[in-house]
Amino acid sequence: MAAPVGNASGDETYNPVPASPLPGVDGVYSPTSEMPLMKGFMARFTQAIDENNSMFEISLMLKDAVDQAKAVSDLIPVERTIGEFERERYIQMVQLLHYVHPLMLKAIARGTLAYEHENNPAFRDQYQYNAKTVPGTYAVSVSINGRGGKFLNQRELERLAEYIDEYGDAAEAFHKKGEWDAMRNIDHAEHMGFVDMVDSKLSGSSSKVGNSAPRFAPAPGTAKNLRELAEMFRRRIDATLPSADDVREDFQIQAPVMIGCTSEAIWEGTEHHEPKFLKDRPLSPTAGSLQSTTPTWALTLSILAVMGMKFKVVRVAALAIFDLKDLSRSEILLTTVAQSLVWQTGFNIIQGGGQYDPKAKKPGYTEEKDVCSKRNFLRVNLNATCQRIQQLRNNLEIRKILQGLNLNDLDQEICQLHKLFKNI
Repeated sequence: MAAPVGNASGDETYNPVPASPLPGVDGVYSPTSEMPLMKGFMARFTQAIDENNSMFEISLMLKDAVDQAKAVSDLIPVERTIGEFERERYIQMVQLLHYVHPLMLKAIARGTLAYEHENNPAFRDQYQYNAKTVPGTYAVSVSINGRGGKFLNQRELERLAEYIDEYGDAAEAFHKKGEWDAMRNIDHAEHMGFVDMVDSKLSGSSSKVGNSAPRFAPAPGTAKNLRELAEMFRRRIDATLPSADDVREDFQIQAPVMIGCTSEAIWEGTEHHEPKFLKDRPLSPTAGSLQSTTPTWALTLSILAVMGMKFKVVRVAALAIFDLKDLSRSEILLTTVAQSLVWQTGFNIIQGGGQYDPKAKKPGYTEEKDVCSKRNFLRVNLNATCQRIQQLRNNLEIRKILQGLNLNDLDQEICQLHKLFKNI
């Protein structure tokens, strides 16, 4: 477990994280039917957390995370992200990293947040901040009810991607003409019917009203994000894995993550990511349901509902802040580490870097106490990092001493050590 423990010096630290806490997962750092994306940077990052009880090695890997963002820079602007990890700003990102619980960071980075949240009570009350009191950066994910926190299997992912593409086709047809021409065009009639079914499932809006654009692709060109969303889900159907029917039926532990930030208390500031229903008609969505969230996220939930899937939305306060300038950086940090852009493994369609609402209540002593006192993540992580740095310094000094000895001197030192241990 990763609960704080005492060490010989009396400082707090984390026990090393178990290498494979997930039942049924054979390859810890390689793709499986349950964790198809466990490769490349994600596998290296997960392994670094598992094998070290400090954030030191993780800090050194932040530049690798930035390289993952650079890899999609021809598809989405990431200049702000790259800039926040350059020169002296890199140190500020490392500082923010130490405010995150290692197991929370691990779950977000490898996409097992919803699964861990369902199966480990500590994720709900120990590994995150008090979402009802502090602003900051959050992570959101989804699981399917009755599956123990798991997501979809390969067959269901294929259906989901096909529905998303169908919605994208409809959106492109609408924007090409600038309206629905259902009376004279049978394809338009079919497109409009499908879009209306999806749009009204959870959001309470209809494309039939006022001949309006599709809810999740409201402007020309926005359908391209939906194409990327479909491809993101298809990447979870790993062609290198066995295609046997039993494997295709395995529910995946990994689910996409969306990263965001809010200047409100995180719980209040993330409510718009969940569907809302009328009190007197619990199956009817409110007019404002899912109106202020990321379209890729809202469309996914809506299509899951169309597929008959009952789901659970998971929201966690991953990185709380009490300094206004850290809000944007904290979102950039977790968006980068989680690879949460839709061109990577998540739902985000823009790079991180949200701005603090000037009308919102400014964090003060209460928020600082929640971050630094009621949660000991910063203190424990800093202690562990300092110990790791000292350990590496000691190893370096020993190496210098050994390199300076000739073979005879080294042989004498070994004999002395042998005598010493023999007398203990």
